[in-house]
Amino acid sequence: MTAPRLPDLPWLLLLAGLLALALRSCAVSPPPPPERIVVEESSAAAWAARVAELERAMADSVGALTRLRRALAGVEIRRPDRVVIFDTVVSLVRDTVLLSVAIGGRGHLVQDVALPDSGGHRPAVYAPILVGDCDGGLRLEAGRVRCDRARLGHLVAWVGAGVSAEGVWTGGFPPPVRGYGAAGVSWTPSFRSTWSVELRAEADGRAVAAVRRGVRIW
Repeated sequence: MTAPRLPDLPWLLLLAGLLALALRSCAVSPPPPPERIVVEESSAAAWAARVAELERAMADSVGALTRLRRALAGVEIRRPDRVVIFDTVVSLVRDTVLLSVAIGGRGHLVQDVALPDSGGHRPAVYAPILVGDCDGGLRLEAGRVRCDRARLGHLVAWVGAGVSAEGVWTGGFPPPVRGYGAAGVSWTPSFRSTWSVELRAEADGRAVAAVRRGVRIW
């Protein structure tokens, strides 16, 4: 084997350098790929759902507020159901209205009323109530009459005078009459009562006690 010639030495050095560079490039590992940033789709969907839920809740709140405002406005402008006016009496449909009250000659009180029904009111007449003994007054209350009677009755002191015949008048003048006077007291349970108790003293000195019972004709 013969030694290389001097002119071939630069080429050998160049080849050796290229070989070293190639070996060095093969020995170095390639750089890692860049790290990828992964965004979780589940968290984004959850936030989107949360936003949609909040929007629905806000819409419900706005709707409730609008309905409340409409209701309040309706209350402010709403009129009463129905008002019935009879003279100076103002009453709702559900109330009974007293139209008139009359007391007859026999002491019976009759009430004309208007009773509520589905169509408004209908006329009616209550059964007569005897108020002839209500000397202390009476009071009309709901559905009944309160009668104030005289608890001790009525005691009346009186005086009187008159004439009485002494015999049969045959046509002469003056007629056979004489005068007399009396005074006494009488008691009755009420002004319309048909019976009474009487005690009187007459002018001739006689005292008379009597009980009277009558029948009312008119």
